[in-house]
Amino acid sequence: AACPPAPPPPPAPFRVAVSADLNGAFADITCGADPDHTVALRTVAGQLAAEPDAFMLDAGDLLGNSALTRLALSRDAGVVSNALRASGIRVAAVGHRDLAATRATLLEGARALAAAGVVPVLSNLRCEGGAALCEVVRDAEDPPVIVEHGGERVAVVALLTPASLTR
Repeated sequence: AACPPAPPPPPAPFRVAVSADLNGAFADITCGADPDHTVALRTVAGQLAAEPDAFMLDAGDLLGNSALTRLALSRDAGVVSNALRASGIRVAAVGHRDLAATRATLLEGARALAAAGVVPVLSNLRCEGGAALCEVVRDAEDPPVIVEHGGERVAVVALLTPASLTR
């Protein structure tokens, strides 16, 4: 009797690397700080670099509402967003601390991320009258965010609960 065919090999695992709550910690601004001190962005970039085949996304509050974010974006938003893209991040969920930023900072950050190829997304955001934020963030009115990675299509949904906006 003939043997049944061998089962197909299992699919390769799909790996995801997630960062969250960076809140604009791009550099240490403490006077007299130890130059070897590791800032959050360097740590995140190093951890993501250790997962070169993983799909990389930020789960929220990447830019946050910090003075450093406002300063960095006002000086050179392109450098900030290109550094974040170079870390491997492909999609950035908009978090409640991102929404707490000034309107100008939030819009500048979202525009810079989008220009660098990092997709800012807040799937349950709805804007009336074509608000500027909804023009640069993938929101409820847009098609879902689908990104190609490693020959696979990845859908990303990012939601904020209304309660998170009252913290």
